[in-house]
Amino acid sequence: MLAEARASGLDDAGHASMEEDIGEVEARLKDAEVSRLLEECKGHLSEGQAAEARDCSQRVLALEPGHADAAAIMRATEAAMAWEIAKEKDTVESYHLIEKEYPGTGYADLARSRLRGLEESYWKQVEETGTVEAYRRYLETYPEGRFAETAKLRIRLGT
Repeated sequence: MLAEARASGLDDAGHASMEEDIGEVEARLKDAEVSRLLEECKGHLSEGQAAEARDCSQRVLALEPGHADAAAIMRATEAAMAWEIAKEKDTVESYHLIEKEYPGTGYADLARSRLRGLEESYWKQVEETGTVEAYRRYLETYPEGRFAETAKLRIRLGT
């Protein structure tokens, strides 16, 4: 289009003005697309569609690298996906990873709650077993656990 305008006699000033107008239109179109995609991403996120929200926010970041809202959505989707994996594994290690990698999120709170439940369940098994070795294993797994002092006392007393 610019080549046609130049060929039809558009001077350099007119050419520059036309380029500027085209640049402004392109910027507005890009901004509109980013806004539309962000709304789509937020919708996916609110519906619990983490993979779709991640893919959508990647498209935003491709258009506008470093976009704060898209980066936040990416972080939220990572946390949601990590939480799903942690639940599948249902291990102390997986929940500790959630606490470490996603502090200040609802997933970290959920992980702490699940860790308390796992610790209580494990402690019941230790108490039922009642051996020095069982108390030592508890302390290896939960060195700062809720029942650590009791376990140490039981070991010192030989159960």
